[in-house]
Amino acid sequence: MNRDGAMAFRHNARHRPRSLASLVDPRAYFARLGEETAARITDLRDEILGPPRPGEDLDAYRRRAYSARAQAEETVLAEMVWLAAEEDPTPETDEVVLAYRGALGASAAARAEADRTWTDTPAEAPGPA
Repeated sequence: MNRDGAMAFRHNARHRPRSLASLVDPRAYFARLGEETAARITDLRDEILGPPRPGEDLDAYRRRAYSARAQAEETVLAEMVWLAAEEDPTPETDEVVLAYRGALGASAAARAEADRTWTDTPAEAPGPA
């Protein structure tokens, strides 16, 4: 499996676990996807780069090739590797979030009150000696 296939596998394992689990042979799938991604990046790089420009020296052409490769990678990885994450099967509703935050707030207030009563209690005055 090449670098692109490995990136796709890690991305799917983290953000698309149900899709990954549905694959019969994930290793073969991501190996093939990596090869297809690499080929597509090369093809798109060549399209973006085009032929050498008149008067362009080898170093300038090489810099343009690196830039074209970076653009091609960004485009192809977005299309083929960085797929949208699966939706959470139990999305949080605003009511759930607000209730949770309210419970946290009440807990924090109770702890703050307990700390205040403990620190506000005057020390016992020493008895007559």
